[in-house]
Amino acid sequence: MIINLSNHTSKDWAEDQAAAAREQFNTIVDMPFPEVDPDWEISTVYNLATIYAKDCLQILEKSPDPHNAIHVMGELTFCYQFVRLMQQQEVVCLASTTERIAALTADGKVSRFVFKTFRPYF
Repeated sequence: MIINLSNHTSKDWAEDQAAAAREQFNTIVDMPFPEVDPDWEISTVYNLATIYAKDCLQILEKSPDPHNAIHVMGELTFCYQFVRLMQQQEVVCLASTTERIAALTADGKVSRFVFKTFRPYF
């Protein structure tokens, strides 16, 4: 199982990203990324990360798969705190990597992002 903790539900992923996730982890479980107020103190961000970590651990405990991970993409200080907490529990956290393809058009610069792989946080 892979938990997708991001602002992009797996139904919105490109087919190659969804296929890679299913191939590696069988099941994708979407968990909406939390709103992180830019004015919060880091202690508040840490407390929110702790809540999400507990929720993810409860989901992973029910997984029949021996190979599980969490795809974590979003506000950077939350991601850092969350990944640290998950690493303490020996849970693999991944980021999705993309290739940025930029083109100049009459309307300006247009960027397209092409999924490449899942990369572990270390």
